[in-house]
Amino acid sequence: MPGYTCLTRFKICSLSRGFLKRTNYKTDALAIFSLMKLVLYDVVSLAIRNIGRIRRYLTQNDTERLVHAFVTSKLGTCNSLIEGLPAYEEAKLQRIQNSAARLVARVKKFDHISPVLNNLHWLTVRKRITFKILLITYKALHGLVPTYLSELLTVYTPPRCLRSEISNIICS
Repeated sequence: MPGYTCLTRFKICSLSRGFLKRTNYKTDALAIFSLMKLVLYDVVSLAIRNIGRIRRYLTQNDTERLVHAFVTSKLGTCNSLIEGLPAYEEAKLQRIQNSAARLVARVKKFDHISPVLNNLHWLTVRKRITFKILLITYKALHGLVPTYLSELLTVYTPPRCLRSEISNIICS
């Protein structure tokens, strides 16, 4: 799609920073995700179709590399925005991942996808989003990310001595 190529994931993520400074996170996240859908679904489904056209000439390892480069890398765009979205929006992303897994493993459309995802060692979309957010949080708490991310987290310190003080709770 020629009109959508100007919107890269970096532009979308930089747009999200301005939106998230407002008070209504849910509405803004849905607005950003609807903008991402224009780019994401078209680009990823086109990539899956194109890889499918040349699949018979590729090995499984090469196909998996292409899918990681053109599909799964785009599914992970702005995971913090996808976290609060309704289940039907996540289901659309899961369908994209399922079709990519079917393409890599050469599985029929109506075969069960869970064993295929397990064999490829892929997490489902929900688990992948949770994992990436937890990984960034861990890195931010231990100083392994840039300071602008570490400054966003505040560790809760109770006003008096409590047993929960050693559990390193993060303020919301």
